[in-house]
Amino acid sequence: MELIIQEQKEGDSGEVFNVKLQPTPLKPEKVIDIPAFRQVREIRESFEDLGEIEKIYTRGAGLYQVAFITYKDAASIDYFKEQWSYHINKDIVRVLPLLLSKEERENRKQFSLRLSGLHYQTSGYDLKEVMTQCKGKTCFIPAVMIRW
Repeated sequence: MELIIQEQKEGDSGEVFNVKLQPTPLKPEKVIDIPAFRQVREIRESFEDLGEIEKIYTRGAGLYQVAFITYKDAASIDYFKEQWSYHINKDIVRVLPLLLSKEERENRKQFSLRLSGLHYQTSGYDLKEVMTQCKGKTCFIPAVMIRW
């Protein structure tokens, strides 16, 4: 989309010139590992703490869902340059801003730590202190724990 605005220069010349504006579409952020039972309303309410949401779209992915969130102000996603996760109530979900380069996205997948022996109702919120102490960026707990 291109907008052309005609403006008149100051002075007596009456000269008119065109100014072209090309709005840059805002890129959404991708939120993954959202439990399937979470409603769009809950997702919106949680992420609106960071700024006004222009659009939110969700789709199912097995036991989880994925959300694409676009903010009205691009500065709202700056939070996720350093923070790799966010919370929806007591669930910790991973966030991948689509503005990240391929290398930055791969870097977010490179390091992981696996904890076992957790109570089956343990949430990411319960592990927040552990994440802080070990400087963890995100936490993923499978929706169904398989017992061996």
